[in-house]
Amino acid sequence: EERAFLCVPGTALITRAGEVRLILERQGASLRCFGAAQPDFDAAAEAFRGGRLFPHLKLLTVRNYPAEAAAMLEAAGFVREMRDYVLERGMLPG
Repeated sequence: EERAFLCVPGTALITRAGEVRLILERQGASLRCFGAAQPDFDAAAEAFRGGRLFPHLKLLTVRNYPAEAAAMLEAAGFVREMRDYVLERGMLPG
């Protein structure tokens, strides 16, 4: 039940072995994690950079996220801006 989501435009999932690990809702503004590890965050960042996740956006801004996700967002290449984490389509990790 906690992994329930609306299948509407603007919602994306990252799965591993058929299990939902990340849910990005509202064009990525809200992030929910379920046993997610660094490879899941890296996969989301790579999908965005590659134009497979939210291809109409030039900037992915995560505004609502669990505190434990902050370090993994940064390691995946997201940059902290105020209280948000931002990833530009052309940004590379590091």
